Amino acid sequence: MHKVLIANRGEVALRVKRSLDKMGIPCVMVYSSADRGSRHVTEASEAYWIGEGPSSQSYLNQDLILETARNSGCDAIHPGYGFLAENADFAEKVIQSGLVFIGPNPQVMRLFGSKISARTEMVQRGVPVAPGLNRPIAEPSEILALAKEYGFPVLLKASGGGGGKGMRIVRGESELLQAFEQCSREAMNSFGDPRVFIEKYLEVAHHIEFQVLGDKHGNALHFGHRECSAQRRHQKLIEETPSPNVSEEELKELLPLLVRVVKETGYDSLGTFEFLKSEDGKYAFLEMNTRLQVEHSVTEMTYGVDLVEMQIRVAYGEPLVLKQEQIKQTGHAIECRICAEDCLADFVPSPGKLLEYKAPTGLDLRIDDFAVTGFEIPMHYDPMIAKITVCRGTREASIVAMDKALSELCIHGFPHNVLFHRMLLKHPDFLGGSITTAWIGNNLSSLKSELLKIHQQFKIAALAVAIAQEKNWGDIQERYPLYARLGEDWLHFSARRKMEKGGCQVEILIDNQNHLMDVFYLESGQVQVISPKMCWRGNSFAFLDEHLVVELESTRINVKLMRPGSVPLNLMKKASQSAGGAIVSPINGKILKVEVKDGMAVAKGQLLLILEAMKMENEIRSPVDATVVGLSDSLLGSTVGKGDFLLELKPREN
Repeated sequence: MHKVLIANRGEVALRVKRSLDKMGIPCVMVYSSADRGSRHVTEASEAYWIGEGPSSQSYLNQDLILETARNSGCDAIHPGYGFLAENADFAEKVIQSGLVFIGPNPQVMRLFGSKISARTEMVQRGVPVAPGLNRPIAEPSEILALAKEYGFPVLLKASGGGGGKGMRIVRGESELLQAFEQCSREAMNSFGDPRVFIEKYLEVAHHIEFQVLGDKHGNALHFGHRECSAQRRHQKLIEETPSPNVSEEELKELLPLLVRVVKETGYDSLGTFEFLKSEDGKYAFLEMNTRLQVEHSVTEMTYGVDLVEMQIRVAYGEPLVLKQEQIKQTGHAIECRICAEDCLADFVPSPGKLLEYKAPTGLDLRIDDFAVTGFEIPMHYDPMIAKITVCRGTREASIVAMDKALSELCIHGFPHNVLFHRMLLKHPDFLGGSITTAWIGNNLSSLKSELLKIHQQFKIAALAVAIAQEKNWGDIQERYPLYARLGEDWLHFSARRKMEKGGCQVEILIDNQNHLMDVFYLESGQVQVISPKMCWRGNSFAFLDEHLVVELESTRINVKLMRPGSVPLNLMKKASQSAGGAIVSPINGKILKVEVKDGMAVAKGQLLLILEAMKMENEIRSPVDATVVGLSDSLLGSTVGKGDFLLELKPREN
């Protein structure tokens, strides 16, 4: 009787458990202190604590994971994705312990696990690669010569690992040394391997990947391709299959070549070949992921297969029973990664307590998640808390279905990217399939402006609900001056309303802009807000301190209406952002590097600190020309919370 230890956490642990349950194989979960309330723990029939929150003390503790597997009677370990999933040394330890590693054999994992050796292998087998170095950078002085040879921009990349970590785009000579240090440090922290190499960066390209599967008997299959071009910080946000940017002719050329590579290298598990496709239609190999991918769900939904089950069977030595001609793709699938991050602050991770969580439901809709209401999203891990996948007959139908699913998703307690996803899905460039890997970064300013407008529209709609539900008022013929607290913001406006059967018509004047909205009460108990351009549906209910909680689609806003004279004047004004002043931490994290000293003069935009959170480095720069004051000697290496004081800047007069 088989029994598997799942050496991972969250949604991927639950995903693997689902396949094992279907196969009738019992499983064991492991968890850190930070994950005690996670569903992967609470739903497990057997779970063991393996350490504190930091992954180095828990999910990366190889010896303890192996000991737990042996003591719990397991005969195999599934690493999920991330953590130890692509660690060949760990895979070797598992096998030497007499257990089955559910992944590729250590030799081929080492071949492809290093992006450097993988590049070399691809060149030898006729697979196209980007211009670059097939060995690690020996010392920083090498970088400039190589960058000049390839031409800026260039990309510094960690040899081990993936997931967008340990990567830096360098656009000029002045950025090289700092980018190299950050890339090497982040690579060491994430993968235990500080080696970095350099490639020519393809500025405008589509990210295309190909799913393959090999067994231990020399058989190999492919399951088509995916597009993953919608990215920020080199990390994917939206994945889909089939890609709107790949032709049948390209597939006929690449897929047989990649299947041949799988067979000839003895690759014996799930794997993903990742490429960039440039504007001129040329493909350049990026890396081979020797593990299950986050985005495997879109492939499973369109091909009607359980890739995890096939991966498990292959690991236990079973031959592939499917033939390539039996594998057919039907429909179009899209996946959105739902992350705890502040999109208006350059996608900085934003872990916190999940005050409320409710997933959407529906046919041809798949939810992979792990969090529950009340769970504290840890700062130690990747910020993804759920992924939503839809599958419909056409790409257009899938986009509509995904937007509907996102509108029903309820996440409250911290900033998240649900509205950003919805905005992206409606953008003409996404609808036309023209988004590239650099598109979000290149359009970030306009995207933020649009997102702010969407947030404002939700706030005004919530305000209309609050005005409509104020029981002490009748019709207001003339505009009545009011104040409202929406979340943390104070708003001064005037409004009038006309009560109607089943609802209310509300007119709101803010900053000389008039907003006319109709608020209706539906038989379901929900509230509906209709404006000339938008329509929202949701709920509202009274809360403590005379607040009204308004939930419209995926957004919750607390509203408190106030008449003139009922609140101090100083609270009615929005706090203006002073130039300089106290610099506080935007997130929970650890101070990795301090670039300034007390009393030091800094220029606007100069790097002050580097803060690590959720396995990513975040730069904190000076907003003005200033002098550093109040910098503590103990700041370096300390753990800080969101809003904690870091240092003070005294602005310099021109």
